[in-house]
Amino acid sequence: MKRISFLLVAVLIASACSGGSEGADETPETPTTTEGVDDVETTTTTSTTEPTTTTIPLPAATFTGLPFAGDEAALLRPAIAVKVDNHPRARPQTGLDRADMVIELRAEGVTRFIAVYHSELPEPVGPVRSARTSDFDILTALNEPAFAYSGANAIVDRGLVALPIYARFENRSDFFRATNRDAPHNLYVNPQSMQDALPADAMSPEPWFTFGSLEDVSEQGRAISGIVTVVFQGSPLVTYQWDNQVEGWLRTQDGASHSTVSGDQIAPANVVILETTYGISRADAASPELISVGTGRATVLTAGRVIEGTWSRLSGSAKPEISDSDGNIIELAPGRTWVEWPDRSPIIPQS
Repeated sequence: MKRISFLLVAVLIASACSGGSEGADETPETPTTTEGVDDVETTTTTSTTEPTTTTIPLPAATFTGLPFAGDEAALLRPAIAVKVDNHPRARPQTGLDRADMVIELRAEGVTRFIAVYHSELPEPVGPVRSARTSDFDILTALNEPAFAYSGANAIVDRGLVALPIYARFENRSDFFRATNRDAPHNLYVNPQSMQDALPADAMSPEPWFTFGSLEDVSEQGRAISGIVTVVFQGSPLVTYQWDNQVEGWLRTQDGASHSTVSGDQIAPANVVILETTYGISRADAASPELISVGTGRATVLTAGRVIEGTWSRLSGSAKPEISDSDGNIIELAPGRTWVEWPDRSPIIPQS
């Protein structure tokens, strides 16, 4: 019995040694492969390597420089320009505080606005008033905008038809008259409806100004906390004062807070004051005509600072270029911008 056991053990040992030698170059069997897969899965789930995330920056809105989180196709659409009333009986306005850029210019005894909407299309906007020859060189610098106005005399109408713009006035379905205000200060327009009616190949606008980081912007000019006064011949008397809490320049006109129907005081991130002159309109001797092509003194309010320099504009289709006293391009803080075209020098405090 002991001999049989010994022989059996010997045979098993010899068999094991022989089998290990023959299988050294063979592909491992399935159980070995299964163990390897289990090992890889375990290593993957317990790895201490931090995952990498790629952040794609949002595109910047054309007229504000702010990140745009909406449909990028909207930035390829034309701008909507609305001629907004600033007569005392037209106040408070609707949607004026939500324009990407607002241009203020003289009319007959008052000022009016060209409010430019692109990254946001609030509804409604108004009150809407009539066009003037001063508008021509502003509109052409917006590429092919849609322009909302309440009407114009025959000379202005012919001039608008000759411009590369989409002119839309009161007899279009985009407009309506409010019943709680008296005419002519009760006409309103829906910018979204205007844009929806434009052809698909209508051109998008280009930026008017250069936007920089707050760090770079804060290195320009000097800090200012006092009231800056913008003077137009006639009215209104306009002031701006920096407010750290809202990070904007609080606007007043004729001694009162300039607020919209929302109740919020207008406070743009930037105010660009471009001193100029006005001539006599070719369409109406009683109407002033903005001279916006040429050069002049510029005063820029941005990020709680004032930068003084010059503006230049070579043609009616060109954007204004603003430079400091050393000839460097002035950068604006990202945000909404109001452009003032007064015919008097602003009053700038020392601090």
